[in-house]
Amino acid sequence: MGTHSRHSTLPVVPAAEWLPRSLIQERRVVWSLREDLVLNRQEAPEGSIPSLMEQEIAFRTAYEGYVRKVLETAKARLDKCEAEREPAEEAAKVKLRAAGFLDPIEGQRIPAAYSWRMVRRHPIVRAVLQKQNDLRFFIEKRRAARVANLRWFVELTSKLRRLRSSASVLAV
Repeated sequence: MGTHSRHSTLPVVPAAEWLPRSLIQERRVVWSLREDLVLNRQEAPEGSIPSLMEQEIAFRTAYEGYVRKVLETAKARLDKCEAEREPAEEAAKVKLRAAGFLDPIEGQRIPAAYSWRMVRRHPIVRAVLQKQNDLRFFIEKRRAARVANLRWFVELTSKLRRLRSSASVLAV
């Protein structure tokens, strides 16, 4: 997330469903001001374009803080999962040994009684694998959201360029 365009220093703003309510309201105000300026095509009132830009900058600054918090939360969650992974795996190994499973010795065949299927069916092993899968899903979900945000950002940038080009005409 954050800034992705070499032409703009403003952060990427995703679709409304990704934002908290306060930012959605700010976003609506900015978009309604934009629409008033673009759709009316009348002479812009004195100070309306700078106030629109100030409101847009304030909105994007608030959004950037929101994104920073989301990313910090995600990073903290990843760090926590990573910290929990090793003790969980070690606990799983201890419980497997207590249940009669043998540690494989390098170079020796594992007896058929301790096949990989049997090990994977163990509830502790399943729990560790489930946690890893949840973490993978969380990361993939964030990547998908980022791709969607980038597409939306390209669309928003083109609209903003059109607005800026028509704003000079409206101000005259």
